[in-house]
Amino acid sequence: MNISNELIKLKAENILGEAVISVEPFTNITNNYVYQINTKHKKYILKIYKSGWPEDGKLIFVNRKLNECKIPCAKIIYYSHDDGDLQSGLLIEEFLTGSIADKVNLTVEQEAELFKKLAAFA
Repeated sequence: MNISNELIKLKAENILGEAVISVEPFTNITNNYVYQINTKHKKYILKIYKSGWPEDGKLIFVNRKLNECKIPCAKIIYYSHDDGDLQSGLLIEEFLTGSIADKVNLTVEQEAELFKKLAAFA
């Protein structure tokens, strides 16, 4: 799929209701197309799924549960399964600085604490 930065910019501006200053693609991600969207006041992540959207409602459910359990996470701003230009799905979430979760090296104690918090979902 060839997606132009101009299309990404237009989609983001329509959804966010503000001018996009720049669109920066992430090049080290293989399972989705991911872009950093920069506006005057805020940064966002825009994700286009390459092969199928997660189960209906799954993203919002997980996001809500993380917030209920006070586990810091990016707020989902917009998601859609049905987009005429991007049929595989579109997600916009707030940009958070830091490391990607699967790249973080945790101590045994930190990992145990993480799993305790995640167990609260069950």
